[in-house]
Amino acid sequence: MVSSISDSRPAIPYKDCTIRGGGLYSGFCFFIACHNDDFSKKACHVTQAVEKFILLCYTFVKAIIKRENSHMKKIYLIGGAMGVGKTTVAQILKTKLSNSVFLDGDWCWDSDPFQVTEETKIMVIDNISHLLNNFIHCSAYDNIIFCWVMHEQSIIDDILSRLDHKDCKVYCVSLVCDPDVLSERLRKDIEQGVRLPSIIEKSISYLPKYRLLYTKRIDVSNSSPNQIADEIAAL
Repeated sequence: MVSSISDSRPAIPYKDCTIRGGGLYSGFCFFIACHNDDFSKKACHVTQAVEKFILLCYTFVKAIIKRENSHMKKIYLIGGAMGVGKTTVAQILKTKLSNSVFLDGDWCWDSDPFQVTEETKIMVIDNISHLLNNFIHCSAYDNIIFCWVMHEQSIIDDILSRLDHKDCKVYCVSLVCDPDVLSERLRKDIEQGVRLPSIIEKSISYLPKYRLLYTKRIDVSNSSPNQIADEIAAL
């Protein structure tokens, strides 16, 4: 007799056997309770054959989806507070993924003096989206890596809304860090003349903002850039 999940619907008599309605089993299935041993054995064989066929179809469809996904370009948007290690991680990630290209958002408005105005904010987003779309449309690249502070969801949404990513897989990641660890990293940059002292307070104030984003948060406090790059590559 074929075992079945309990069904509250009434049995339908058919000669000397009883057929009960069943639920879906990977598409469809039926359960038979029979008083005739020969019929029961045949029913078991039929049910097993149906289950094998369904499993074969599922495996085939899964393989097709996997193949299609493997041909899709991947876009990695990596955000994080200043000094958290975005650029270092992204540069390492570039070497771990095949046919990769990397863009740092800061390069798109690297000026002297550095000016943040409504005009330059519009300009930098235009520059970023233009370059990323060029990477997307270029057949030479399979993996596109972009890093920038991206501390607000509206920034991420604005960038994505401008990208032709319908045939791409997009991974949004935020690197976060313990405030003390971040402060120590920034002090080293300040000592080397790379950053101004005011950056510590500003950068630490950004950390809570990443809890509000629809991104995968990765704590980099106790991990090396290489380990973080491996974690992102495994997404």
